[in-house]
Amino acid sequence: MQAEWEPSVRAMAERLGPPDLLLISGDLANRGAPEEYERVDRLLDTLLAWLREAAGGPEPLVVAVPGNHDLRRPQGREAFAYRILDRYDQGASDEDVRVLDEELWDRGDASFVAPLFSGYQDWFRRRLLLDLERRAKIHLSHFPGDFCLEVEVDGAFPLRLVGLNSTWQQYKAGDFRGKLTIDRRQFHAALPPGDDGNPLAVFKRHRRTLLMLHHPPDWLSPPGRRTFDEAIYAADQVDLCLFGHMHEGRTLSVAVSGGAPRHYVQAPSLFGLEHYGTLQENRLFGYAWGTLSADGEVRIWPLARITHGDGRGAFVHDNRFPEHRTGVPIRLGSAPRRATPKPRKAKPALAADLRTYLLDLIDRTDHINISGIASAGKGALRYPIERLYTPLRSRVEPERMEAREGRLAAEGRVGLADLLPRHRRLLLEGQPGAGKTTFLRFAACMLARDAFGVPSPEGGTWRRRFLGLTTERPWIPILLKVSDLLPVLNEAGVRLRHDDRRRLLDVLDQSCKENEQRIDRETWRGLLEGEGAILLLDGLDEVADERLRSRVFEVFRDACRKWACPIVVASRPIETAALREMGFHPATIEPFGDPEIRTFLDRWVAGLHAAESVESSRGEAGRYRADLVAAICGVPRVRRLATNPVMLTCLCVVHWNEGHLPEGRSRVYRAVLKWLIPPACPP
Repeated sequence: MQAEWEPSVRAMAERLGPPDLLLISGDLANRGAPEEYERVDRLLDTLLAWLREAAGGPEPLVVAVPGNHDLRRPQGREAFAYRILDRYDQGASDEDVRVLDEELWDRGDASFVAPLFSGYQDWFRRRLLLDLERRAKIHLSHFPGDFCLEVEVDGAFPLRLVGLNSTWQQYKAGDFRGKLTIDRRQFHAALPPGDDGNPLAVFKRHRRTLLMLHHPPDWLSPPGRRTFDEAIYAADQVDLCLFGHMHEGRTLSVAVSGGAPRHYVQAPSLFGLEHYGTLQENRLFGYAWGTLSADGEVRIWPLARITHGDGRGAFVHDNRFPEHRTGVPIRLGSAPRRATPKPRKAKPALAADLRTYLLDLIDRTDHINISGIASAGKGALRYPIERLYTPLRSRVEPERMEAREGRLAAEGRVGLADLLPRHRRLLLEGQPGAGKTTFLRFAACMLARDAFGVPSPEGGTWRRRFLGLTTERPWIPILLKVSDLLPVLNEAGVRLRHDDRRRLLDVLDQSCKENEQRIDRETWRGLLEGEGAILLLDGLDEVADERLRSRVFEVFRDACRKWACPIVVASRPIETAALREMGFHPATIEPFGDPEIRTFLDRWVAGLHAAESVESSRGEAGRYRADLVAAICGVPRVRRLATNPVMLTCLCVVHWNEGHLPEGRSRVYRAVLKWLIPPACPP
């Protein structure tokens, strides 16, 4: 692993500079044994040496909290005493828990818990505490693993870190999701008492605060989660919560009932190993770099280990996240207040709630997941959408086609993206698997990146490069499934007498509530009326009932009359004369030709081998590409299947997993169906 991890650490250190902090979210050991921490020491020594050599500067301050594998689980009769922890989430309603709480928090006596973390605590004092006391101001709780650290780095702003032990009730094996508790008094004990005895006074000294624990908040019991949200992670006193435990990197931003959002970063497991020696063995390796700015902005550079076709491993960008050279934005900074009002001609700033909406939309659309890849373990390979997406062509009716130079236009075939700048009402028709939904997601992602302010690595804008749009301001993309209209249309006692555009506003209202986003109807209405948005409606053909479909058309008809925004509707070929009467320009998605098939295969190979392009792939990747092209393009019956993008993806997955495509058309179909419909798991 050193041969794979070292180049990544050195490259990131040279790119971003020496880190100020090295944060570890627990599970340093496996069983909390002293000899395991000696191996941790050797790993840290090696890592810090790489950082010194690559970036120079002082060593980062190492900060850690314990995880459940740092807990030494009691065995035999010793475990009897700890069974009270099985009921700890019942609180004071359990007499034994009440007595334990008095001991832990009222008398400040943690001797009951301390033996569980003896190995971790010895390591913390030996390895970290001296440096923390020398270079920062630290308050240690009486409770093992808890602390408050106040750091002032030269040339940076003061920062506070609060570390909490979330794992002390997990004294035995089993599923503890939804059962853990962090008591309010545990949080207060981790903070310095303050001059007036109020521990929360520490939050007045410094503006920026990070909260560290091992478990995700959803591992807390319902009462524990309420305490966490109300008393521990108050959005006005904590900027970011960092945790681990789940092995994969993930981020989450949640605003509840119109309040300020809370932001969470789940760290991946650096050397994760689950179910060792079994058929379910799974190895997930990764880590992340991040920055916190004085204004509270948080960006991360997530990295994950992948295996190349030749068996070599490498740490590359984690494709679960959109890839940005300036880092993935997690928390937006608060812009400084101006002393004078903005000039009237200045462009209005994007509302914070819309930025949250756009960030969520980007997270949902900026990737293509390919499940069932053998080398991806239980998960799916996640590709940045612009790297795997293959531009689609459409056939337009000659009498409707605009004059345009070029052979494709003369043949009646144009790119889908070329149609967006030219038609305010666009109907995309295509067979199942033709790529309709993927195109809408692709367009939504490119527009959302521009609206959010994500810089394009090549300069310019995402919308101009990929969609041919040259508008001064990006449209806010609104991506909806037409089927989401049906519950609104079927709702008993709905207030509207007629089906009109307001039904779509109802759908947007419902979507915002489900995603805990506070965007009012007037904001959506203003965007749709004033050309500030583009409405992308997918799956018209999923409305099979003719009566309901006619009602959907009434909604569309009113929207076309009253809203100036562009509208795109995608559907399988059905009776759409009503849409044509509304002014929708019809375009039929063409099957893949040889150029599209080879473009898809090139991008597929580059994605599997983590290369910028197939031209930069050598050795095993080049040989794999040659085999894949021969298997798909060299056999006529397979080549005909490959004209459909979904079928082409199926063929690529089967070829990757089995090393070839089965002989005979029926066997190819059988292999594809086996991937599309995996066998059910036994009960």
